[in-house]
Amino acid sequence: MKAGDKDWSCPKKQKARWETIISQYQSNFSQSMPKEKQYWSMCSQCADDHGNPSEGRELSQMVSGGLISQGQFHGVEINKGIHDLNVSAYPDENWHNKDMYQAMAEAHGVGEFNPGIVNLDLIQTPETGASYISRCMALLTATSTDLVVIANFILRKRFYNTKSGDYAVEALNRYPQFRYAMTEGKWKMCESYYSYDGTGDTGSRTWMGSLIFVQKETTACS
Repeated sequence: MKAGDKDWSCPKKQKARWETIISQYQSNFSQSMPKEKQYWSMCSQCADDHGNPSEGRELSQMVSGGLISQGQFHGVEINKGIHDLNVSAYPDENWHNKDMYQAMAEAHGVGEFNPGIVNLDLIQTPETGASYISRCMALLTATSTDLVVIANFILRKRFYNTKSGDYAVEALNRYPQFRYAMTEGKWKMCESYYSYDGTGDTGSRTWMGSLIFVQKETTACS
């Protein structure tokens, strides 16, 4: 994906972030993330196309919504052009121009990994994305506590249609890393999954689904 390909500030995307990230964290933990915790995300483009701060995108929404403060955001983007725009707009945040799993594993390796939220915002179907989500869940189970994980999948696109998020759960359960995470970790998967029309005016061609996992003693998944 190239810079400017998607409108990451569109109302549908903002509403989805509010319901799957902000609301879920606040209902399970606190209104604002503790200062020692980090927000990790497959962030895509948080700046405008000229490298300036942009309202309504993920970083801006989480800060303006009071969920996080400056310096807690860890944005991971494999496309260097998009990464550089983000760095230009928000030089005081933490940006990683690499794969999400690699970035988290490296941060853990140097003792700088303490996530409160991990947003795995894939643009893949359950068939292609379940293996990756499973690896990330296994890593988080072995390294982290007290957090919310959001796993996003494509449920419908053109001739592709899985009909519901239940299929995504079935796909995840095929992988031993995911089964390990659910057995050994204190994860609770919210019973209801969140589905929404994709971003932009042509969003109806794509339907997204979010599975939400919470790791703590007791949960209040909504």
